[in-house]
Amino acid sequence: MLPLVAAAVAVVCFSLNAPLMGLAMRKGGRPGAIVALRNFTAGIVLVPTTLFLLGPPPMMWEAVAFALFASLFGPGIGDILYNFSIQRVGAATAATLAYMYIFVAYSLDVLVLGAEPRGAAVIGGILALMGIALSSNGFRGRWNAWGAAYGALTAVSWGVATAALKAATDLWTPEHIAMFRSVFLSVVLGAAYWRDLKWAGPGAVTWGSISGFTGLVLGALGFIYSVRDLGVTATALITAAVPVLTPLMARAILGDPIRRGQAVGALLTGTGIAVGIAA
Repeated sequence: MLPLVAAAVAVVCFSLNAPLMGLAMRKGGRPGAIVALRNFTAGIVLVPTTLFLLGPPPMMWEAVAFALFASLFGPGIGDILYNFSIQRVGAATAATLAYMYIFVAYSLDVLVLGAEPRGAAVIGGILALMGIALSSNGFRGRWNAWGAAYGALTAVSWGVATAALKAATDLWTPEHIAMFRSVFLSVVLGAAYWRDLKWAGPGAVTWGSISGFTGLVLGALGFIYSVRDLGVTATALITAAVPVLTPLMARAILGDPIRRGQAVGALLTGTGIAVGIAA
């Protein structure tokens, strides 16, 4: 029960990410600076809390390697590729392409991590992806080869990151992994976007920080716990609800309209998740 609660927390928090970052950018923040600020905020929360409650992580180079890999290919390279895809083909098509990471994660789970193949997971993933496409109006927006390629590469990157995260949880606690990830990315992205950070206004800083706490503290911990306890495939399937719930959050936070097809898409995605994780 608790792993499902952790996964649900991750889904809700991840669904808030795009609207909160959109609000921060409306207040004048630039995309790269907002991502750096999110990681910096997460580090401020996670470092003292984790060190106080659990102490430093054991120095295991294998754990460091897996955590570094998960950081680079998840909220690092993966998210950058996702943004490039959104710029070229729009959020709808980009989300449909990127969430094919479900199948990448499933393949790596079976081929690399030794999970038992499950036909229900494949069927559930197909239903969930169909729901995402319907809900987000996927493939009906702008289209070009580079945007499609970036979306496909996002799926590969996120799938690799999820598998690496599972390997890391066998060696470190979720709190240590989340702490390591936020510190590493805040340093790298902070150096890359230092000038943009200096010019970020108070509104951008406020909403960017809130986004960092919800997405990279609460959401990240829920996701890592879910990967550890439910496994790679089940967690990947559950997160298919994120692009379906995001429009609801965008409606509440940004006032964006909601389309009729999103209700049917949400039902189809929910069915796919249920089929995939119930077997």
